[in-house]
Amino acid sequence: MERVVYDLEQFPNFHSGVFYDIDLKTKKVFVIHQARDDREKYFNYLLEAKGTIGMIGFNNIDYDYPMLHYILTNMRKLVSVPVGECLQLMYAESQRIIDTEYPSIREWNVQIKQLDLFRIHHFNNVAKFTSLKHLQMAMHWHNLQEMPFHYTHMVTAEQIPDVLEYNDNDVMSTYQFYLETSEEIFFRKRMKKMYGIDCMNYPDVKIGEEILIIENAKALNISVKELRQMRTQRDFIQLSTCILPYVKFKSKEFNAVIDYLKGKTVHAMNTKNQFKEVVLYGGVKYEFGLGGIHGTCGSGVFRSDDEGDLILVDVSSYYPNLAIQNRFYPQHLSENFCDVGDKLYQQRMKAKQTGDKQMVGAIKLALNGALFGKSNDQYSPMYDTKFMLDITINGQLLLCMLAERITDSGIKIIQINTDGILVKVTKAKRVLLDSMCQKWEKLTKLKLDYDFFKVIVQRDVNNYSGTFTDGTTKEKGAFAINKPWNKDHSMKVVSLAVEKYFVDNVPVRDTIENHTEIFDFCMSQKVGKQFKVQHHYIKNGQRVEEDVQRLNRFFITVKGGALVKVKEDGSISRLVVGQSIGLFNKFYKSDDYDLKYDYYVAEANKLINAVDNGQLNLF
Repeated sequence: MERVVYDLEQFPNFHSGVFYDIDLKTKKVFVIHQARDDREKYFNYLLEAKGTIGMIGFNNIDYDYPMLHYILTNMRKLVSVPVGECLQLMYAESQRIIDTEYPSIREWNVQIKQLDLFRIHHFNNVAKFTSLKHLQMAMHWHNLQEMPFHYTHMVTAEQIPDVLEYNDNDVMSTYQFYLETSEEIFFRKRMKKMYGIDCMNYPDVKIGEEILIIENAKALNISVKELRQMRTQRDFIQLSTCILPYVKFKSKEFNAVIDYLKGKTVHAMNTKNQFKEVVLYGGVKYEFGLGGIHGTCGSGVFRSDDEGDLILVDVSSYYPNLAIQNRFYPQHLSENFCDVGDKLYQQRMKAKQTGDKQMVGAIKLALNGALFGKSNDQYSPMYDTKFMLDITINGQLLLCMLAERITDSGIKIIQINTDGILVKVTKAKRVLLDSMCQKWEKLTKLKLDYDFFKVIVQRDVNNYSGTFTDGTTKEKGAFAINKPWNKDHSMKVVSLAVEKYFVDNVPVRDTIENHTEIFDFCMSQKVGKQFKVQHHYIKNGQRVEEDVQRLNRFFITVKGGALVKVKEDGSISRLVVGQSIGLFNKFYKSDDYDLKYDYYVAEANKLINAVDNGQLNLF
């Protein structure tokens, strides 16, 4: 159904819409302005689109479609008044939409089906907010372009091409992101067929929640509508009521945690930061919190070698299975909740065997994202704070029970993180490790999986890179190469060089100087509206101070200019202190970008030096 990628621009005296037909590879551009009035053609196009095509955009549900909806429902008036009055009405509506906290158009009133890439990727979540400009950077888009005028600007006839260039660039970069999102879109189409839910614009977690709602409604023999209204509200929770009876420790350090928890009461409506404890045991710093256990032995480089193997002991679907096996459930959903979870888990195992990756992913969303992830969301029918605490408290304690026994046996723990323990175990103690893990499995009724690392480089629990023996990687933080869309994608070449240095023993400089993808050397910076940004450089022996956009992409070069922000008082400061930059908002091909390789080598060495102490301790 979805076929047309589009984007709208609105000024007090100007409106434009660019529509790109994916199938036909054609583009329609409409303008409403004193110098060009396309209202008749534009409105006819929208009327023809009703019920026949679907449109794709970026944040279109919250802005672009409400504008189209306004046009569709007020078309007679908008076409009959003078062009200036029409634009005044549209601009007023645009401002109303921007100022409205929630979209005013209900799904059933939508006249042209919408697919919103912004929502699919959950960029409307404050913690994940990502602009189209950020995505242009991440996608290596050829033109990182900001609107050249403020949206209160009165657009002249001469400026129309500039606005349309920007409008078109947004549409085509949205189309590129649509292609990047093809798997996610196909997945949503399949879930719609399987469960009958229109989830095209849902983020992953919401899809998982919907699956769990449907399955629990069936189990309770009630309607989905009824279940959506259900919650378990609590005031205070004594953590002593959460701890499983078979949680036992030998050490005074971990027993002190048990004593602390048994004396702790938390406010059910605000659990954030109410539980935090740190334990040092066997050279590992364990950090307890409501999110899960985290800890490392410190920074360093750890390798599988003749002396021992790096093994990640990982609990299979830890939190969901912990709930299933111990009959933890939101009080209002009854014990049936655990049976539903078990049914879904068994389905996931079957899907794994048949190689149905999409079904595996769907059920994982339901189990991890919804079964546990929504338990502390007061707007979700999974809400019961005690249920959440039952899982997180015991999840940490049970994993630490295994960690304590591993440590006491003389096996080195490298890292512990939520649902797994990374160890370096000698061949002589491998049988002992397996025995301890089997006893833990028997006690907890949970299953452990084993993955083997070739090497892991860690600065701390949030910044590490590991390479498995099959060549796949697990990365986080500063060492990550392939990052989520919402993360900073600057200077990918640095992370690549660090990985090759540690994994393949390739000198950093060799990787950096032989790397040919210019985008991987780029970084970007955006400055606040209170500043003006300029590019200072020398041309033909003369100093040039060129005004540029507030968001800029650039690389470090040996003979470029300076990127500076200018305050209202005229004072300036460099965005990259002490370095010359090559502005790269628009892609240009060159045989030599005059890259300052020393800068990138130094940045890579900073990451390497952050783990040097660990290297020395290990070797």
